[in-house]
Amino acid sequence: MNMIKKLVIIMIFTFLGSMLIYVQAQDTITLSLNEALDYAGKHNKTLVNARYNIDKTKLKNWEITAAGLPQISSALDYTNYMGAEISFQLNEAAPAATIPFNPTSNFKVNVSQLIFNGSYFVGLQLAKLSYDASQLNYQKNETDVREQVSRAYYLVLVAERTLDILAANRSNAQNIFQKTWNLYKSGIIEKSEADKLSVMVATIENSQKAAERQLEMAYNLLRLNLGLEADQLLKLSTGLDEVSEKKKFQYAVIEPFDIQNNFDYKLILSQV
Repeated sequence: MNMIKKLVIIMIFTFLGSMLIYVQAQDTITLSLNEALDYAGKHNKTLVNARYNIDKTKLKNWEITAAGLPQISSALDYTNYMGAEISFQLNEAAPAATIPFNPTSNFKVNVSQLIFNGSYFVGLQLAKLSYDASQLNYQKNETDVREQVSRAYYLVLVAERTLDILAANRSNAQNIFQKTWNLYKSGIIEKSEADKLSVMVATIENSQKAAERQLEMAYNLLRLNLGLEADQLLKLSTGLDEVSEKKKFQYAVIEPFDIQNNFDYKLILSQV
């Protein structure tokens, strides 16, 4: 019986521990628009891979550069025959002669310097171009991710506002329908009038369900751009009106288009 009690207690503590971990994993993350942009800059999968690519090309550049620096190599050989020796006898009447194998060692040092090599300089230039291109690609991805996060954030706020409006419309429509149904039950109006309102309520309910699905899709898109897990709870602290004002301000001060500042154009020039 004591063993059974111990097993039950262990199972209970294991269950409670797993529940605690699950609850901690489900903690809600609250982000403003600026915080969402900063979070995406650190955790977005595209940007993380782009940073890895920059590090990779940087190390490759160092590797090629190091090939042109003075190269020093050394080697040490040591042979120990473990006290072995050889004996031979030229005459049976004479005693045997013994020759021991003494330990031997060699030490070599080799110094070389690349004076001129055309392929080396070409490789060095290509490595530099690859590194510059990886940096431009990261800047382009960073700009694209910030734009995608801003749009996804705005889309969530619009979907929430739409859902609130539909919920209010549904409540009003249900109240009107209830009053109309009471008038019909009292014989004041025809049943067709109540049926029209019933159809309107059903239409609003369908629209509300569709808006709920759109809201979930918008949250999933935002989670994807932020680099969050699909089941991570998320709450937005910046309101729709504030985001709209920021958008209006950005459109008001937008700079004229200059192709020299376009990242795609820069990437093409870097490959020419």
